[in-house]
Amino acid sequence: NFPWQGSYRSPSGGHYCGCIFIGGSNALTAAHCGGSSAWSMRFGSSDRTQGGTIVAVASLLQHPEYDNGPGFIPNDVTIVYATETISGPNVSPAALAPDAGSPGGNGWLTGWGNLCGGCGMPIVLQGVAMPIISDAECEQRWGSSFQSDSMICVYNGQSGACNGDSGGPLAQGTTVYGITSWIATGCLSSYPSVYARIGAFTPWICANVDIC
Repeated sequence: NFPWQGSYRSPSGGHYCGCIFIGGSNALTAAHCGGSSAWSMRFGSSDRTQGGTIVAVASLLQHPEYDNGPGFIPNDVTIVYATETISGPNVSPAALAPDAGSPGGNGWLTGWGNLCGGCGMPIVLQGVAMPIISDAECEQRWGSSFQSDSMICVYNGQSGACNGDSGGPLAQGTTVYGITSWIATGCLSSYPSVYARIGAFTPWICANVDIC
């Protein structure tokens, strides 16, 4: 159901963050996830431990303004270049949000992050559809930590992202609008989950990949 969802894997081969396939040999993740050419990505399997297609990371391009400027960890975006074209069963790219507008409605959060603040990571991919809230509501709840020009939020008071979801997608249909960026300590669902607003970075992404 989410063929652009990937597992961004540390040198040991364990799941560390999510990542998003956007076409060719290109993926996105959160800049705070780090990484190097010793890392890899798994696509095409809902099981983070087996199956699918594993591709090696060739290089990374972190946004030049990452963690620089107002708000909490702003510009939290990294382009991940694989050593080969990303393909295989149940693997297809997401479309990038065309602009920095908010689509409203529900967006899908997906990932292998912890199921609660003190819980472990699931083996099988989890997902939940949640309202993409207005910038005004997110700012009301988060204050100046939230920056509407580069961040987008989801909130329903019951669910949310958690540790291990970072770098993964916020999608509506086949379009990705956000990269999982930050949450309340302890994964409290009483606060919105905050995403890097992909549409704000689409020009920078397209200037640095060959698929736009």
